[in-house]
Amino acid sequence: MINNTRMVYFYRVRVEAATELAKYAGVDSTWRVLDKLMLYYKTRFYGNGMTLPAAHDFSDLQDYFVKKAVAASMGSVKGTDGFTPAAVLSFLLDLLKNNDNSINMV
Repeated sequence: MINNTRMVYFYRVRVEAATELAKYAGVDSTWRVLDKLMLYYKTRFYGNGMTLPAAHDFSDLQDYFVKKAVAASMGSVKGTDGFTPAAVLSFLLDLLKNNDNSINMV
């Protein structure tokens, strides 16, 4: 069993990893890194079938902070032309449009 102190570090490592991966995603001309970030987010924070974002669960704040960090880091990805890729814009728009806070868990 991992104690709470170590779990705090694990969440901080995931937050920093998302930030650093996003910096590299724009340099990677094949967008593999960006694809991995999106897949991670959808696997962890979407409902079954990965079609719609799951409701926020504030009972695990560490997980929520990782969720925020991954989404924010994807928003910072820029292509070689200096613009945010269309896939990122579509992904973030999907998060905003389909975010259902009516069943938030406390």
